[in-house]
Amino acid sequence: LSNNGVSSAVLILKISSSDVALFSTGSSTITVELSSSLVSDSVTVVFQDNYDVDGNEDIQIESTYAVVYYDSGDSISLSSSNLDGLPATITKIDDDSAGLDLSTSKCSKPQTSEDGMSCEVQLRLSSKPESSVSVDVEVLDTLYAYYSENETVAFTTTTWNKYQTVTIIGKDCDTVKNDPVSSYGIMFVASSSDSSYDLTSTLNFTHGDNDYVAILDVTDLTGDYTDEFGLEQTFDLGLDFQPSADIYFPINSSDNSEGMVDVNGVYFICDTSNLTTLLNSQFMDICQDGEYLDCSGNCVTGTASYWTCTDVVTAFDISFVTWDTTVSVTVMSKDDADVDGTQYYTITIGPGKSTADAYSGITKYLTFTSYDNDNLVSLYTTACTLAEKLGECEVGARVRMQDPRIASALLYLIVEDESALQVTPSSTYLTQTSDVNVTVSAVNNFIDNGDQNTKLTVGLNVTFSSGSQPATICFTQALNLSVTVLIIDDETAGLQLSQSGETWRQLKAIRDDSDETFDDYPLLNNLQLPVNTTYEYSKNETVEFKIRLTSIPTSPVFVKIFSDAINPNGGDARFEGIPFTSSGGTNGYEYVSETIYMNGNHIANIDTVQNIDGYALLVYAEANYSDYQTVSIIGLDDAVDDYTVPYNITIQLTSTDSNYDGLALTLLLQNKDDDEAGWEVFVEDGEDECSEPYYSKTAYINFFLTVEPKSTVLFYLSSSDTVEAGPDTTFVAIDKY
Repeated sequence: LSNNGVSSAVLILKISSSDVALFSTGSSTITVELSSSLVSDSVTVVFQDNYDVDGNEDIQIESTYAVVYYDSGDSISLSSSNLDGLPATITKIDDDSAGLDLSTSKCSKPQTSEDGMSCEVQLRLSSKPESSVSVDVEVLDTLYAYYSENETVAFTTTTWNKYQTVTIIGKDCDTVKNDPVSSYGIMFVASSSDSSYDLTSTLNFTHGDNDYVAILDVTDLTGDYTDEFGLEQTFDLGLDFQPSADIYFPINSSDNSEGMVDVNGVYFICDTSNLTTLLNSQFMDICQDGEYLDCSGNCVTGTASYWTCTDVVTAFDISFVTWDTTVSVTVMSKDDADVDGTQYYTITIGPGKSTADAYSGITKYLTFTSYDNDNLVSLYTTACTLAEKLGECEVGARVRMQDPRIASALLYLIVEDESALQVTPSSTYLTQTSDVNVTVSAVNNFIDNGDQNTKLTVGLNVTFSSGSQPATICFTQALNLSVTVLIIDDETAGLQLSQSGETWRQLKAIRDDSDETFDDYPLLNNLQLPVNTTYEYSKNETVEFKIRLTSIPTSPVFVKIFSDAINPNGGDARFEGIPFTSSGGTNGYEYVSETIYMNGNHIANIDTVQNIDGYALLVYAEANYSDYQTVSIIGLDDAVDDYTVPYNITIQLTSTDSNYDGLALTLLLQNKDDDEAGWEVFVEDGEDECSEPYYSKTAYINFFLTVEPKSTVLFYLSSSDTVEAGPDTTFVAIDKY
């Protein structure tokens, strides 16, 4: 319906040929009603199968009544010209064809035998004929079979689809054949006044020869090798023809450690209507008297006259089947965890056991190759020793890819400690049996950690050819192959000093085989540097040296540099020189320089250290252990005429790294003196006259020492003319400069 004021409509449709098609309601007409709640609708046409070979037909759908109702209440009848798409033409496609429908469903297969086996053939027409049809039955080779009845079968236009039976019976020709079966045909010739049924159809039969002995068939073998990765092969076991008695075939492997089968044997049941030989056979006792084998493989109480099981029944690892059923047998390798290489084994089927002597002793042999998975990799190198610095060793291996299933392999070495070793190449891709050489290199960690034992584990990823399951297998634990590596440490913890192109080392006191020997680097009680002199008169002429660590410490190392005090137990303590760090450290010493003038003249300089417990400090860690840092020793002026004075600078290390904690070294230095012992006398202006007491004038004489005395200096004073004048004291003692 459109929305132009139309409220509803009624439409009656009719099929032109009701014998060809009807609506889904089963009628040749149908009424369609449309309203505001159903504005569109569809109808279904169902064609009738008349089973006639009459070709394609056209039908028409037309309208016999069409009325439209408006919202106003008016209505109008519509002619066919007002109906879009009507009349509509639909074509019926004929699916019938003339032919004979032949069935051997009452036989296991279209076959006969010389033992009198027969087969019922059912036949009917595939479509309705226009007139009666007669079908003549003819055995094309009467040497093998004959029909027992119905040489001619008749069908009418009403019985054309009813099955009729023709029985084909095998004949004994009493001739020994080289093949277990022969082939022949049964021809069905149809004739009728309906020309479409002038036709012929042939059904092919097989004929079993009871003079043929070898009746065991091994077919559909999937392959002649297995492997310890889990590859299995299968084959089908069946009989060529129905035997005259039950047959049992045991199945065994010549080497169960290499390959085995999933069943111990197959029992073929000859006559499903007589189970006597099965229940209590002369070859095996499957069930006890009064029991029978059910389709679940269990012995149950009771009796059974017929074998009704359609599938394979397995009991006691033996498969029981009817003679015309094929049994699939699986052959599989066993992973023996033994490096025994490629092995061979034979699966023996038989000898057959049967009450019929002709079937006894039948045997088949299948030879298989078993590929080992335990010798995939062999190592030429199982241990190596290398120095930590630039040390290398070659690890050789052979990868075997004899299994045809292996498409490629990836060999690699798993490094136990990647900080200690490198492997080049890290992995090797292979497509055939090959030798592989891998270079193992030590990584210098610059840590004094002694000789290290580590391990390389061999890994192998095997990729199988397309379609194999699994597609890839990763071997590590299964290979159980490794290379032991001894890394010789080349570091010894210690302190290294450098001055003027020369270096010295004070290494740790306790050393093992991996460390530098005492012959090469004995412990130093003290060290006298080539440049070892400071000067009292110059702060620019210092003693400089550089220090660093010889290996990476495992924790921070604190390097204290301090000066030994002079006269610590007698007199005031003083220093001849103190250390300073130019960069990267801290300085704990502070001193004050004082310049002394007398009578306007420079007499002396004196340097006084403020903190006697001070020291310079450097801190080393992994990031800067090998960086040289400069230490400067500055000479101090003591204003004492003490010539050149020796003094010590001590370097002392503390750390939670036991290799560095407690390491110390004493440097022997000297401080060159610029002081000269002497004394000076002077008279101030205006104080150079004296008089007799009447005039009250006194002259003053001043005198002093030029350097600090080592003890009290006594001056004796006298006058050249004691009558005129003289000093007020004969002796003056001075103990300070």
